[in-house]
Parts: sequence; C-alpha cells; structure tokens
Amino acid sequence: MAYKIRVGDTVLVRKGADKGASGKVTKLSSDGTKVMVEGVNIKTKHQKPNVKPNAPAGIYKEPRMMSIANVGLAHPSKKNTTGRVGFEISKDGTKKRVYKANGKEAK
Repeated sequence: MAYKIRVGDTVLVRKGADKGASGKVTKLSSDGTKVMVEGVNIKTKHQKPNVKPNAPAGIYKEPRMMSIANVGLAHPSKKNTTGRVGFEISKDGTKKRVYKANGKEAK
C-alpha cells in the first residue's frame, strides 16, 4: 500500500496537544500507521540508572511517535492548511503524488 506521507515531508498537526504545529517527518513506523515529527510530541521520561548500558539517572525529554491520522501534509502555497493528496499514474508509467486542490505534484 502506498502511503501519502513520507519521510522528509512537512506536515501540520491536526489533533492533540500540539495542534497547529508543523515540522518535518523524521521517522515512519514499519506498518505506516505512526510518524515522528521533529519538535512535536515531546514527552518527559524519568530514567532510573542502568548499569549495563551505563546510562545515568535523570529526566529526559524525547520525541514520541504519533498517529498518522493526526497529521496532514502541509500545502506549500496555503499557510496553515493541509493539502489533500491523491495519486496519478503518468503516461510513462510512474506513480506520483498530486494535490487534489490544484493537481500540482506534491514533493
């Protein structure tokens, strides 16, 4: 199955505590249902000391993955809106993503 959001895309958060924030997708889960967006969904982790990896105790902030349904692909020409994306097959047989609003290719 071809997913509409890929690593490197700029997305806008549509739901949750970080609603309205934008950032680049840095990681996509193996099944394609979760994404990690830089600077969004930062959670605090309380870490106990661990002898084997020699990790000290402390309170760390780390990004967490969020559902792909909570983000939308940012439209390049419209500010603070998400662009709906579809797929087209060109005459030479390659598949590309296009914005549904204007038919231009999504990069």
